[in-house]
Amino acid sequence: MKKKSKGKNKLDKLVGEFEQVLKKESIHMPVDYYITVAHAYFRRKQFKESLGYINKAIKLKPENYFVHRRKADILEKLEDYGGAIKSLDKAINLHPKDTYLDICRKGLLLAFLGRDDKAIQELKKASNLCPRNTTCAIYWYNLGNALFRRKCYKKASYYIDKAIEIDPRLDGAWDIKACIYFDYGKRREAIQYFKKAIKVNPRNTSSHFNLVRALKLIGHYKKALFYIDKAIKLRPKEITERLQLFSNKADILFELNRFDDALRYYDKILKIDPKNHETIEDKGIALAKLGKYSEALICLGKAIKIEPKCYRAKFNKADILTTLNRNSEALEKLIELHPRNSESFTNNAHTLMKLRRYQEALTSINKAIELNPLGDNAYYNKACILAIISPNKRRDIEKNLRKAIKLSPIYISDARKDEDFKAIRKKKWFREILTS
Repeated sequence: MKKKSKGKNKLDKLVGEFEQVLKKESIHMPVDYYITVAHAYFRRKQFKESLGYINKAIKLKPENYFVHRRKADILEKLEDYGGAIKSLDKAINLHPKDTYLDICRKGLLLAFLGRDDKAIQELKKASNLCPRNTTCAIYWYNLGNALFRRKCYKKASYYIDKAIEIDPRLDGAWDIKACIYFDYGKRREAIQYFKKAIKVNPRNTSSHFNLVRALKLIGHYKKALFYIDKAIKLRPKEITERLQLFSNKADILFELNRFDDALRYYDKILKIDPKNHETIEDKGIALAKLGKYSEALICLGKAIKIEPKCYRAKFNKADILTTLNRNSEALEKLIELHPRNSESFTNNAHTLMKLRRYQEALTSINKAIELNPLGDNAYYNKACILAIISPNKRRDIEKNLRKAIKLSPIYISDARKDEDFKAIRKKKWFREILTS
């Protein structure tokens, strides 16, 4: 049986005693008692009960600005942002001095309601009252972060720059600034800002994760490995964070062809989360890369059993069967894939390419592009097929390869070593694509 904390016992005792006293109608309690009990309920996350007592306090002493501020706290927790703004307005009117924090909060709540222009006005007002206050910077950051999550990048960037201007030590602001650049496709600038966030706070695991993600996308796996190792040394307590770290390290080791090392990290993940079908699938692919096909097929079969709609596992199982010259079984597995899933057709094309059935592969890849016009892998595979069967069709090859690279720059490094481009590797126009 879990033991109650002493703090919680005290709160229970306080609330219980106070409610007993209130039953005696002849006793008139001072406003501070209602505020205390409201706070006790607030700490227990019983916000509706807390609101009831703070309303009683307001009824007794409506001129007390503090109770209105407290009501705003409760209403914010109840996600009644409009009500919280009204309470903050009352607090500001009753106590106009030193109100910049209340104005900051009001600005953030207005942003939650989508009233961005009004939010800007309030935060500017707060900044004018106390221009260099670090708490003000945190509110600018929170507002920028809220807008970033809504993908309002231009406005988010304005607020984040304001926060950094006031307090350059705010690592979260540098992190969001980097994320904005990253989402704009300016990955090299994003990397510099992620590094800045880490320099400001070397223990910020979020910045490490984001930096690793950016480095992986531009194919800088050795640098990504350096930063993921630094993040692992931070020893985050959250299990989800540890899993994310191990998963990232395993992926990087896989890309560096260190399959044995990657397997060790896949096993670490499975020790914590044994039914993680994606990791079981990744383990199967790594085993296949080491030529351990029997073990790989067992892993992929297990992943499919846990998640029957695991199309990638089915494809990789078919790929191994093709490698083992069990082609009829491979194609049977591919037929099982979902008929409206673009990845299914991409994977089917990949297997048909291995069987040198290029025209059928081209038909399949065209279907994949039709179903998902933003599928980077499909465009890359189409460029591969065309380079094999029609190496003189420069325009078509270039068009598809450039689309793939635009969607995911990682294909630059893939194309440099891909044997499918053997016939055009020495062509000047092909080299220009990989250096532009």
